[in-house]
Amino acid sequence: MMQIDHTFILMVIAVSSSGVLTPGPLFIVNMHYAKRYGHVSGLLCASGHAVVELPLIIAIALGMLSIEYMDKLGWLIGIVGGVALITFATMQLYTLINTAKDDASKHSSSSSKKKVYGYISRVSATPYGSFLAGIAFSALNPFFIAWWLTVGMKIVMDAYNIASMQGILIMFIAHIWMDYAWLAGTAYMTRRGMDKIFKPEHGSTKIFYRLLYLALYAMLVYIGIGFIASSLVNENL
Repeated sequence: MMQIDHTFILMVIAVSSSGVLTPGPLFIVNMHYAKRYGHVSGLLCASGHAVVELPLIIAIALGMLSIEYMDKLGWLIGIVGGVALITFATMQLYTLINTAKDDASKHSSSSSKKKVYGYISRVSATPYGSFLAGIAFSALNPFFIAWWLTVGMKIVMDAYNIASMQGILIMFIAHIWMDYAWLAGTAYMTRRGMDKIFKPEHGSTKIFYRLLYLALYAMLVYIGIGFIASSLVNENL
């Protein structure tokens, strides 16, 4: 029989790495917030992720969720998640474009446009946006849920069979620190890299800075479309 010792912990880390280190929408959104808040955004993003992940793991351990869940509701999660990603990316693109327009001209074409732009900017600027993003883009990511219902299920059931809910807690801690380290670490490096490579407040580097984030938002739209397309295809099978 397995025991919760260093061997089990190492197995959890090895299995978890296949999910934690895989780039996805949460990783991209984390980079978006990292430009303002650095490692803090990564910690908040990981905290939002944990808020979704722990109940999901407990539900799997108690037999409340199985692969049949994805067959029934996975398509809906994919569609809603895809729409959420596209909406988020569209809002940020709107902000990016209007920032460029404001730099070119200080005059606004309409007061209502300025009001909407200001609202979106305030929502995007809050550091807690990364926490909410961690919740939203975990709960609405069908591939994240499918990973736990397939690859991750073994470590969940092993932990539960060894020490019930205590085993689940130990397994969760052995897993979640990797999310915190990965998201906070990459956010920190993103912020430092931005500070060294780009100087958005100076001259022509603004163009390259905006092109980088244009690429990030385009990736979110691409992933969102992929979520929707995959869900529709699976639903019609």
